[in-house]
Amino acid sequence: MTSKPATAIADGAQSVVVTRLFRAPRALVWSAFTDPNILKLWLHGPDGWAMVDCRMDVRTGGAFAWRWRDAALGAEVGLTGSYLAVEPEARVQDIQHFERGPTRIPMGTPTENDVMFDEIGNATRVVTRITYAAEELRDQVLHQGLAEGMEQSYAMLDRLLPQLDVTPIRVAGAGLAS
Repeated sequence: MTSKPATAIADGAQSVVVTRLFRAPRALVWSAFTDPNILKLWLHGPDGWAMVDCRMDVRTGGAFAWRWRDAALGAEVGLTGSYLAVEPEARVQDIQHFERGPTRIPMGTPTENDVMFDEIGNATRVVTRITYAAEELRDQVLHQGLAEGMEQSYAMLDRLLPQLDVTPIRVAGAGLAS
């Protein structure tokens, strides 16, 4: 079973579903999504961007803060949010607020995200449902290349997964204290 690029389809009036298969066991993929030390190695976005802040308290009621910077452009964006539900190795549901620039002030309306991890043999299918406040927002994000953008990071994760050892990785978050 081989990895295929992420696909994104509109679902209902306000949601998009992104699906991606990884050639790795679910425990390892789960750790890559929930361990801040691993997440910051692959969730970069476009070329030139780097994750400069990755704090996560991965538990129901916990919070997260992620920031990316492109030094050449002088640009910075971030996501902050809280975990609505966490089912280890199966599901993460959260609310995400987008932040543009160094102000750290949320912009626009938040999204609700539900990420499911399904083991299929030695592979893991990750299905992400993103729900927007309005159909127009959902359509705009889809047309701006949501799947392609997510695939850039997912391809990085594909290259990283064979280098990871699931044994020492635990689900414990790094917390939000700096």
